[in-house]
Amino acid sequence: MSAGLAFVAGVGLWAPGYRDLAAWLRGTPDPAVTTAPAELVPPALRRRASTLSRMAAEAALAAAAGSGVDLSRVSMVLGSGYGEIVAAAEMIASFRAAEGMPSPTRFHNSVHNAPVAYVSIATGNTGLATAIAAGDATAAMALQEAVGVLAERGGDVLVVLADEAVPAPLALPRPWAPGAVALVLSGAARAGAGARLGSLRRGRAPAT
Repeated sequence: MSAGLAFVAGVGLWAPGYRDLAAWLRGTPDPAVTTAPAELVPPALRRRASTLSRMAAEAALAAAAGSGVDLSRVSMVLGSGYGEIVAAAEMIASFRAAEGMPSPTRFHNSVHNAPVAYVSIATGNTGLATAIAAGDATAAMALQEAVGVLAERGGDVLVVLADEAVPAPLALPRPWAPGAVALVLSGAARAGAGARLGSLRRGRAPAT
């Protein structure tokens, strides 16, 4: 592929109120959409999955369906500014409440790469998977990582960008809306690839 060039072959999205990208584009939230179904993940594993992992799995499945990519073989990049921040906050609270050791479920959900780990386990993918955290620059850095993977390996890369709302007492001055979006990036144009990424550079964020 040309250096720094990638094609978007598939897109997936899930957020509270929006079950998919089409719903989000319509701009009318559905209050009944509160939990990502995460049907990609087997039921026994899904019961232990965090909200973040469920959102990421749902977005990944939609992006794969739109691109035809095989989730058991594709390289994966997770971008999450805060990762499993809810699980981490619950663990800290359990220490403060003198509950003793944290529950195993809280512990295994507290690692930053848990969302891509769930997808990897669910699909039997033993290939490359990496996780990026870079604050407000997380999306850009995850895309940059994906373009680097494409340049080195070719094929396709699944990029998942996901975050939960940061809980108290760690709440941020600026609200951080929960949700997940996934992109399948390809190093070569293909039928249905509707966008091209190139010459990624830093720009001014839109006003909030």
